[in-house]
Amino acid sequence: MSDILILANDVVGPRMAGPGVRYWEIGRALARAGCGVTIAAAAGSAAIDGEPSVTVVVADQASVMERASRVVSVIVTGGALREHSSLASLDIPIVVDLYDPFLFENLHRFGLTPDGWHSLADGRDALNGLLARGDFFLCASDRQRDLYLGMLVAAGRINPATYADSPTLERLIGIVPFGLPPTAPERIPELRSSVPGIRDDSRLIVWNGGLWDWFDPDTAIRAVASLARERNDVQLLFLGTRHPNPAVGEPERGRQARQLARELDPDGRAIVFRDWTPYDERGGWLREASAAIALHADGIETRYAWRTRLLDCLWAHVPAIVSQGDALGDAMSSAGLARSVLVGDVVGTAEAIVATIAERDAVFPEQWDAFAAPFRWDRAVGPLAAFLRNPRRAADLPVGAMPDGARTPRAVERTRPNRLARVLSGLTRGRS
Repeated sequence: MSDILILANDVVGPRMAGPGVRYWEIGRALARAGCGVTIAAAAGSAAIDGEPSVTVVVADQASVMERASRVVSVIVTGGALREHSSLASLDIPIVVDLYDPFLFENLHRFGLTPDGWHSLADGRDALNGLLARGDFFLCASDRQRDLYLGMLVAAGRINPATYADSPTLERLIGIVPFGLPPTAPERIPELRSSVPGIRDDSRLIVWNGGLWDWFDPDTAIRAVASLARERNDVQLLFLGTRHPNPAVGEPERGRQARQLARELDPDGRAIVFRDWTPYDERGGWLREASAAIALHADGIETRYAWRTRLLDCLWAHVPAIVSQGDALGDAMSSAGLARSVLVGDVVGTAEAIVATIAERDAVFPEQWDAFAAPFRWDRAVGPLAAFLRNPRRAADLPVGAMPDGARTPRAVERTRPNRLARVLSGLTRGRS
């Protein structure tokens, strides 16, 4: 393999959220496969100590274009082609990562407001640019693949050229889920004493992701507060409330969760918040946990989400309590590695916490490992690694500089009215 450039849309470093984690771990896996990897990320990014094989730089227009001119492929996501518009005109294969269904997230975040309409238009424009220019697309699950196949049809990218190149379209779009490390995390005995309020003898319920607007921390808080009235050994620990990217900070959902906790647990004995847990501590906290919890609100985001921090539960062999509806949580529930609860069901969530604590070690290690095997990062990046071994332009995109942001694939010919009339006439005759 040769050198590649990954444009991350978030902070990469010792403290990072899901997008940063994804591109850091993809970069490490590709480096192990023989790629030279540079990640250009948001301000505040830095490489993590002990990993010299991946270079991390702060993205800016000049350095991104200079580095892109020296690599065999660029991996982009989100608004990257808008922020670095000259990339689209380069005659190099561009990989587009669509793992994050950001349009649906923003619908939930902004709702029926002027910001909601603006973010939809802005996000749709960014997505259309990605669909038009990408040479190879990534998604995180079968559900997402179906979603993006529909979008690629609408964008004109599924056509005679791409179909002839690959009737299964595997050369156009591949599944690269969020992954997990190859070995289980170690215990860190001093962790509990490092966070004020965490007791040595408590049964920890860990919320190990962020508090974004489409999540439901309130049900977890109410459930644990109700248990705290009957028993004093259960604590709920939120590992991340203030985003490590200063441009994001603490979301409104996080502020609301803190306020509710103050009302229901005024002395802070049952519910504890951290601003953001360092990446290399997350496994240690899960090893301390009796259970993890990941609850979401109702919405279409759930169907196409890939709950990334549930994979850390697989990594650490920690049973989870999850809301019904997302692909990974439902699969873990079916395998006996999680308990599903109805959205907003406080009583059911409290009962699931009690039952999970009681049966903490009921699942054998081999059951965890068998389920987790496809998600090890070295295996998860398989379709991407295969593409990068022989990077290529898409079958329907022209070779050479791309004019006007690559809006028009070469193989997509506008249908003339008389041709359309003949097609419709043929369909009508076929039905008679």
